[in-house]
Amino acid sequence: MIHYVDLRGKDKNTADIKAPDDMCEIMRVRGYNKILFARPKTNGGRLNNITTNLSNWFSALKILKRGDTLVYQYPLGLRRNSMMMFNFVRSVKKLKLILLIHDVDSIRGYNVKANAWKEKIFFKADAIICHNDRMKKWLIDFGLPSEKLFPLKIFDYLQGDSYAKTTDTNDIILAGNLSTRKSPYIGKLLDLERGYNINLYGPNLENSESYKNSRYFGSFAPSELTKNLEGRFGLVWDGDSVEECSGMTGVYLKYNNPHKVSLYISSGIPVIIWKQAALADYITENNFGIAIDSLNDLGEALKSVDEGSYGKMREAVLAESKKLRSGYYLNSVLDEIESKLN
Repeated sequence: MIHYVDLRGKDKNTADIKAPDDMCEIMRVRGYNKILFARPKTNGGRLNNITTNLSNWFSALKILKRGDTLVYQYPLGLRRNSMMMFNFVRSVKKLKLILLIHDVDSIRGYNVKANAWKEKIFFKADAIICHNDRMKKWLIDFGLPSEKLFPLKIFDYLQGDSYAKTTDTNDIILAGNLSTRKSPYIGKLLDLERGYNINLYGPNLENSESYKNSRYFGSFAPSELTKNLEGRFGLVWDGDSVEECSGMTGVYLKYNNPHKVSLYISSGIPVIIWKQAALADYITENNFGIAIDSLNDLGEALKSVDEGSYGKMREAVLAESKKLRSGYYLNSVLDEIESKLN
């Protein structure tokens, strides 16, 4: 039997949990068995952390049968004590492990030494679902065998029947955490002299009234966001600069699948993305949008897209949207993994 871990105690009003929730729902519909894990209390202290993780894995021990397969979404809820329990349970039950990666700290450059212990779990996995071919190449260089790595290509994005509203004017949608401390490029972009409007969605926007040619729509739960989106293109950018995607979060775009891409395409909105991003080829080769080197080039890039070209992009995106809303990509890679493990 194949099981998956679903973490309880999550804040449903944050975008951070949308991707893991969707992965769980796709696996539930697929027929995998859900194993519920409680999340340690945020301010519960070390003792609460230990007791919660021990309780989670002892519960799993009762459910799992010898030779079963477990899907774990990495690195969600992974702590040193939970890693010890996982090793114990895996050994006792002779489990096969499928890791579904959301983030890799060593690629991001985030607390690399402090979190290096987490990445040891990669070498214990029987199969790893990574984001794309570039992340696969990085993991091979990290020391993992190619035959255990399965690129997802793009994250699925489940939602109902609503689609974003496209506009006749060149309105750019920018959705996500709008903090200029986290992503300094946002303030610089909003300060640019530009001939297009930016529609902003998300928390932590400062001084919204001071920016010209922009409109702040507010912050929405993932389930409410799509029907409130308005624009012609969705922007995928990150980091410190408008010249390129620089800094820790910007360079990470060379390797990861930003969930923002999935949001826009699932919502029926073509994408504008950094030309060096890992998903740039996916966007341009499938006519899902355009790729640019610098945000200084954005105005001219928008002028180059006539109504006929935009209509074809929109048609391509809507067709792809159906795949993302149905869980096509995760189901496809799980089909491949199941066939190999069996």
